[in-house]
Amino acid sequence: MDHVFDLADEALSFDSMLILGTIADIAEGKGLNKELLESIRMLQTKLKIGLSSSLEVWLYKKGYVDREVCKILAKSLQLEGVPAEGFSYNILDQYSELIITVLSKLPSYFSE
Repeated sequence: MDHVFDLADEALSFDSMLILGTIADIAEGKGLNKELLESIRMLQTKLKIGLSSSLEVWLYKKGYVDREVCKILAKSLQLEGVPAEGFSYNILDQYSELIITVLSKLPSYFSE
């Protein structure tokens, strides 16, 4: 079990994040495809913070810095029709009641 954990924690997350960062730096220096560069940077960010969709990452960057809270919020928003990729940035205003309802089910620390 320790070996599996070490592999997942170090090789798959931390080491691969560093490798992706290096590849992105080289691609940026060479002036390669901007879309590819953005995809590499997004994958690096997802590995760094441990989230799988752009919606989850966006929520994390908006201040919901607990990964599980981001996952719960993203899942609730997706059930309401918000896509995991390519969503509108005003979703916090549009779905404020839903967010308040979801956060009210969690410890009060997350509502504040």
